[in-house]
Amino acid sequence: SSRTLNVMETGQILLGFATAAVVFGPYFVGRPRDVWPSVCWREFFRGLTGPMTRRGLIRAMALPVGWMALYYGFVLHVRIHLGRWPEFGEGLHGWLVAGHYEVVRFLLVAQIASLYFLPVVLGACLLRARWRPTSVYVLVYGASVGLAWGALYLAPHAFLNRLFD
Repeated sequence: SSRTLNVMETGQILLGFATAAVVFGPYFVGRPRDVWPSVCWREFFRGLTGPMTRRGLIRAMALPVGWMALYYGFVLHVRIHLGRWPEFGEGLHGWLVAGHYEVVRFLLVAQIASLYFLPVVLGACLLRARWRPTSVYVLVYGASVGLAWGALYLAPHAFLNRLFD
């Protein structure tokens, strides 16, 4: 049993690393820019406000927003499946509901695990002048994960009792 737990934790860490690579990877393989190393703080902060794109913002928010849709789909799935809100300590019966729960839980853990890499990625973005404009997208991703975590608690109280028992 403890061996299974260790494998699951390793899998979640690897999924967090993969999530960070998928979210932040496209920004590092972009076309090179002709940016000289910063000489003073004014140039450093000017580099932070590089050209932001709508596509970059959408990519930075896609995973947390997708997770929120999956989570609230799970809330509705449980409500429709049971015909009522679940009782405290009540199990999820049916492979589809249980599978939906596992996917939601696993992706939440992956997002939280990806936040451990966020300071490293943000630091790398701030140190390399070419990557500096992407630091905004890293912060948007972190804020989006925080908002997704906060949105988890907006579900009905009866559902949250069952979820956190």
